[in-house]
Amino acid sequence: MTLIVGRVHDENIKIYSDSKITDINSVRNNALTANLKCFILHPHICLSFSGNVHYAEKFLEKFYSNTPFSFSNILQYCLILNNESNNSTHFAVSLIDNKIMRLFKIAHGKIESEIQSFWLGDIDAYNVYQKTFLESDSEKTPFEKMGKAFEKVIKDEKLETVGFFEISVSTVFIPEISSKIFRYNLKSSAQIAPHTFQLTSENPVHLMTYGTAEDGSYSEVFLTSITIEYPAVAIHFFQGKFGILFCPALNHNKPLIFNNQPDGQEFANHIKREYNITLSGLVLKNGNSFMNILGRV
Repeated sequence: MTLIVGRVHDENIKIYSDSKITDINSVRNNALTANLKCFILHPHICLSFSGNVHYAEKFLEKFYSNTPFSFSNILQYCLILNNESNNSTHFAVSLIDNKIMRLFKIAHGKIESEIQSFWLGDIDAYNVYQKTFLESDSEKTPFEKMGKAFEKVIKDEKLETVGFFEISVSTVFIPEISSKIFRYNLKSSAQIAPHTFQLTSENPVHLMTYGTAEDGSYSEVFLTSITIEYPAVAIHFFQGKFGILFCPALNHNKPLIFNNQPDGQEFANHIKREYNITLSGLVLKNGNSFMNILGRV
């Protein structure tokens, strides 16, 4: 199953999703077999799905086969696939329509339009999310509450159908084109193994590092594509010395995996050389500091 939540607030849209695939036709328990569940199809259109991954893959295969698609075609094809799946696959479509934020949900054989929020997936996971959202500090914005509540769901080991990477999408304003577009969000996290050191008069300074895979340390940094023609999100694992790239136009819902990538900046450079996709964000440099590889998001 999954959990995906989306909301309109203050003339913007934000969407959170997990990336774990657990449907009966495609059981995948390794995080490196994570699947993208939110697809930026166009700078102004984002598609999300839950349920049987086969029908999401069927949509993507047709969409990226040069078949002409209007926005109405997207909604209608999602409805066809929802019915074909016997309601086992649900969709949500988010649209930036001439500066107006619009959400649509396709489930139970119908299209819900002009809604202000949606959720797809596991009811138990949604209940945990909703409880945390409603109990959050009233001074926080709805988007801040969404982030806190979704993080709790991702970390809840009792929710076996939700997990792996948390991937989110937001609307952002791009001055160069005087328009808002959808873009995958930046994120970074690290877990550093404890270690001891001794300071002496001869050695009064100790440079802390983010550790190694051997000592159990772990980090992941999310980079976002600023190449409008190729919306994408990449994740670099410094200790693991590899990276992955989710780009719907290149590999639909599946990750491209790049081994032997110990340096986050070089990983981003590799993506640029290979696919002409420019990534932006923070990467770990030399294991002891973060560095902004582009200076814009």
